[in-house]
Amino acid sequence: MLTSVQDLSGIEEPKVDLDAKTLAAGIDPEKLSLQAIVSAIRGEENTYDARLIIALAEKPSAADLDAFREAAIEQGVRAVSEPDKKFRLLLTFHMDATTRLDSLLSAAKAKGLVLRSQP
Repeated sequence: MLTSVQDLSGIEEPKVDLDAKTLAAGIDPEKLSLQAIVSAIRGEENTYDARLIIALAEKPSAADLDAFREAAIEQGVRAVSEPDKKFRLLLTFHMDATTRLDSLLSAAKAKGLVLRSQP
């Protein structure tokens, strides 16, 4: 899995934790769609499932979350979960679309979601 992700143009310093089933990396949104990352993780035989987690600083209002869902769907997102107890949203994607992380995060902010800062 790491080799496929490392080979992507636009990904920087990927760190894979197989036990936690996570990938952390810098992404150049001009070069790389989220679907390209998901495809690299899944591999040729769709061995691995892949989703994006957006960490929020606080629980969003139902109206803000619904507004973000609508904006995300327009960008190729298939579904956005309810926030878990740590205010994380789980996103899945239509694989025949192109979704850019920077556009998705901008939509989240524009719809009133407060993103958690990364350490």
